[in-house]
Amino acid sequence: MKDERLARLVQLAAAISDRKLGAYHEATARCAETRTLMQALDASPASDLPLIAAAKAQLVYGVWADRRRAQLREILEQQLDEAKKRRTEAAQAFGKSQVLNQLSGRPAG
Repeated sequence: MKDERLARLVQLAAAISDRKLGAYHEATARCAETRTLMQALDASPASDLPLIAAAKAQLVYGVWADRRRAQLREILEQQLDEAKKRRTEAAQAFGKSQVLNQLSGRPAG
């Protein structure tokens, strides 16, 4: 009976570890998406417009892009905090799973 309970506990710990690792990967993917959005803001100026219109468009875009970068930096900071938290949770769950695996491999006695 004890071995069955330990085996079930090992399975549960592995499932929790997998779920926590998945949550960490999702959090890091969100960070990568935000970084991609930030990089996309670095657009080259329009070359097919007259000089004055291109300068005005670049100025307006620059102001908007600066505001958007600030928003994205704030979002990224929150996402990085979340990813760090998820990493810690995944590491702890993995450690618990490993300990239970080791315990289940010991001879009963």
